[in-house]
Amino acid sequence: MITLGTIELIALFFIFVIGVVLGGMAAFLSRRLIFNRQLRLAERKAAKMVAEARNETKGILQQAQEDAKRAKAAADGEYRERRSELQRQENRLNQKNETLDRKMEGVEQREREHVGRREASGLVGGRPARGAKKQDLIFRILQGQAE
Repeated sequence: MITLGTIELIALFFIFVIGVVLGGMAAFLSRRLIFNRQLRLAERKAAKMVAEARNETKGILQQAQEDAKRAKAAADGEYRERRSELQRQENRLNQKNETLDRKMEGVEQREREHVGRREASGLVGGRPARGAKKQDLIFRILQGQAE
């Protein structure tokens, strides 16, 4: 049988220890390389996702701005249309008021002329002058209600 001497045993032991250390270092380095590669891939993926999210955010923001512009334009158009309608209604009311004022002036003028003719003829309300006070009072009351 082959017997190994002390030096040979020590040499074998150191070779074994060196083999274990080198194997451990090789495993550590290979795991580190794999981890670094995975980390770079994850960083690239994350950067790509961030870029996509920014692009999507820009798109959503642009869409929201366009929607806001459309809504503002619609509201402005509706406001202008409503204001125009209100101005038309105001003009119509002013014209009606002017027409009513002219008609009232005409009626008042005719009443004055009619009263003037009755007083000139000595009749008030188609009666002799003795009932004129009562008729005049009724006329004033009615005239007060018309105003």
